[in-house]
Amino acid sequence: MLRRSLFILILLSFAGLLQAQPSLQEEAKRLEEQADALLALSPAAQKEQILKMSASEAEALMSTLSRRALAKNPEAAPVFYLYEHLASLDAIELAQKRLDRLLAVFVVTLLLFVAYLLFLLMQQNKIVKTLRSQHPIAEGRLTEPVKVYRGE
Repeated sequence: MLRRSLFILILLSFAGLLQAQPSLQEEAKRLEEQADALLALSPAAQKEQILKMSASEAEALMSTLSRRALAKNPEAAPVFYLYEHLASLDAIELAQKRLDRLLAVFVVTLLLFVAYLLFLLMQQNKIVKTLRSQHPIAEGRLTEPVKVYRGE
């Protein structure tokens, strides 16, 4: 029984993969058509169309166009690699700036917290001194210590 259900589960998963293949082919065909349409536009219209795209759509279209360009001119590969490298360096630099700003926020928060704790300690010390100076033993009014009831 277990083998049978396992076999059915594996069969269903492969059936799902087989159904996914045509959709991937359709997606590739759609990207090819979109690349053709983009290349047919004027440079200003191309820029406008590219700015309207989402990041994932632009990345997929860039991959399609670079594949076409590499098929026509294999010597252009370093240009695409350099472009990808520069884009990744820009992303790393941006992430580093964000981390630096976050670190600055942490440092400022820590300094404010330490200042607040010092303020509380100074206020507590001041209040303790005031209470001790107001105590009857400190003023000399009592000669014997005060008995405290402890529940005995």
